[in-house]
Amino acid sequence: MGKLYRVSVIFVLFLSVVSQASAAGSEWYFSWGYNRDFWAPGDIHISQPNLKNDFTLHHVRAVDFAQWNDSGSIFNKDLTVPQFNFRFGFFLEQQHEWALEFSLDHSKYSSVIGQTARISGTVDGLPVDEMKTLDADYFNYRLHNGVNHVMMSLVKRTPLFGDLNQPGSFSLLTKGGLGLIIPHAESTIMGKNSDVGPKKWGNMLGTSTGWWQLNGFTLGAEVAIRFTPFRPLFLELSDKLAYAKLWNVPVYQGRADQVLWMNSVLLAVGFTFNDHSDGP
Repeated sequence: MGKLYRVSVIFVLFLSVVSQASAAGSEWYFSWGYNRDFWAPGDIHISQPNLKNDFTLHHVRAVDFAQWNDSGSIFNKDLTVPQFNFRFGFFLEQQHEWALEFSLDHSKYSSVIGQTARISGTVDGLPVDEMKTLDADYFNYRLHNGVNHVMMSLVKRTPLFGDLNQPGSFSLLTKGGLGLIIPHAESTIMGKNSDVGPKKWGNMLGTSTGWWQLNGFTLGAEVAIRFTPFRPLFLELSDKLAYAKLWNVPVYQGRADQVLWMNSVLLAVGFTFNDHSDGP
């Protein structure tokens, strides 16, 4: 409950800042888009005390799971099924240069089936240090209902061409922030499937149980180009680098921990608005 309390305090502070920005007549924006994600190889540590397993899989390769073209088109499915990104931000001063942004990046992580990786540690109480083929039954590790980077970022906007938010204008946005990782984990390890229970109210979110679990923190930096074809619409193309530290990720009768490095390319459409019809 301690982590949930801290999240609640942060949310209250966020609402306070929003209230002050609103009183100042600041500019607001939100966007929705989709992304492709690229994962650096990394180690995954598995602890299953009841099975006498405590081992690390080294340099595991993984891919994303965009789901853009499943069932024919991105338009033939719920908006939140593919890898998506959401942004909501507001500028902190009348110059509209510095902003605070809330973001959710619904990225997906899938270990590559059939790859060969080194396993070291203990399995069934016996020491191991060997190369193994990670087929679907031996090791299939997925964060498919999202790795889910939930972040607050500081944003600096620099005009590149034209007046801010006017038709035909371009601007550069640089962002840096931190936040929480709230993944939904699925895995098969040595023939045993994980089970976090059903996706229903009462089992949605927790720190050690739940469909989604608070399993770590993330840091990220992002560079974006924003184009305004006409007010209030804008298009934003960005590239993001994120670091994430995960712990206590649920697996069968145990937990996993790992470090993730992600590079994400995002394309979004958004709207911007403020209290002044004649301003930026």
